[in-house]
Amino acid sequence: MLLPEVEFKRQVPKAYEDKRQVMKSVCAFANGNGGSLLVGVDDDRELVGLEPRAIDRLKDQLTQMVSSWVDPRPAIDFQVLPVPESDRVVLEMQVQPGSALYGCGRPGETRVPYVRYHGTCERASTHEITNIVRARSIVPSRYSMFLGR
Repeated sequence: MLLPEVEFKRQVPKAYEDKRQVMKSVCAFANGNGGSLLVGVDDDRELVGLEPRAIDRLKDQLTQMVSSWVDPRPAIDFQVLPVPESDRVVLEMQVQPGSALYGCGRPGETRVPYVRYHGTCERASTHEITNIVRARSIVPSRYSMFLGR
């Protein structure tokens, strides 16, 4: 079963391209109905877990990553979920549906809005951006940079 509002990661990404992919998902979750990033679960949905003593550090890393890559910063919450029959845990970062148009890019780059379809993230089209803006009653001048105006 495909879970479009859930992204699985074995660990917090360290490489640039891995960070970009995860932050595109965070952006798409905020532009849609929200979603969760589960860290400690691989792409095959195997529970590999994380060391509980590392959780605070990982929360800080993810929070900093979201602050650096996604603008405006969406509301996020964390849950620590025990792995059955193990001393390890899974870290869930819940991204709340937003009230703005969210863009993703590394610091200094133009932020690009993304949307999520069937478990993948895609750059939002002009039509999708317009729909998000209308649904959220955003003042048009605040999103013109996404439309190249």
